[in-house]
Amino acid sequence: VTPRGHQTHSGTTFLPTGSNKQHQRKEAIRKMLIAMMKDPRVAVLKIADRLHNMRTLRVMKPHQQQRTASEA
Repeated sequence: VTPRGHQTHSGTTFLPTGSNKQHQRKEAIRKMLIAMMKDPRVAVLKIADRLHNMRTLRVMKPHQQQRTASEA
């Protein structure tokens, strides 16, 4: 048994449902940081994408607006 979930005999770890999204988010951030270390243009593209998202909030549904704004 691992601290994050349950390990099977094959070594595969299954995360509890609630922490699966959190784990995926952490993994995405880790991959993004690695990509930025390899090529700083990744950071510029990510910032430009967030800016575009903020500028287009008015066409989104209220719950999407809140999620997008909180991520930015």
